Amino acid sequence: MVEVIRWLRVLLGAVVIGVLAAISVNALGSPVRDARSDAAARPVPPLVLDAYVNAAARIAESAPNCSGMSWSILAGVGAVESAHAGGRTLTANGDVTPQVIGPRLDGSGVGGNITPFPDSDGGILDGDLEYDRAVGPMQFLPQTWARWGRDGNDDGTSDPHNIFDATLGAAAYLCGAAPADLTDRTELTVAITRYNRSSSYVAEVLAYADTYSAARLAD
Repeated sequence: MVEVIRWLRVLLGAVVIGVLAAISVNALGSPVRDARSDAAARPVPPLVLDAYVNAAARIAESAPNCSGMSWSILAGVGAVESAHAGGRTLTANGDVTPQVIGPRLDGSGVGGNITPFPDSDGGILDGDLEYDRAVGPMQFLPQTWARWGRDGNDDGTSDPHNIFDATLGAAAYLCGAAPADLTDRTELTVAITRYNRSSSYVAEVLAYADTYSAARLAD
């Protein structure tokens, strides 16, 4: 696996797919973008790639009825949600600084949000005592993280602001509670739709995931 990761690190920097920034808000509360064919792809930083590979490999521990999870699916989500924690610094254990925190979800229309999400965590994760905000590189609402959060770096805590925890939590959320085979395109689409009910979001995540996967298959 070490050789595979090293190979992917080199190749993914040259991958090209389409991205156009067209803001909407996903089911977790985060900004999303529509895919197009005339912009460069977001390369996956080495530590973030490690987190995607780790989460894809470990999800079977907590979701044994879910098959077909891949690092490229998680990379597709991560590319859209935060550009792989773009512009942030990551520590060796995966902590992301400064934290990725979305706009206040007060229903005012900022970022396309028209449904208010009153505070559900006492501001612990998002620093907002009135309304929730999507948090972390995979952009979870605090109440969603409370159910699907995972400890991906085995430090005894589940923190959406940690790339290893966030990616394993995203894998768990995509798998859901029912049996799932994510190698089936229909089931994968259903899983991504559960993450975000926007059809444009689903299309963009699939575009990224397909491109990252194709880069590996082209070897």
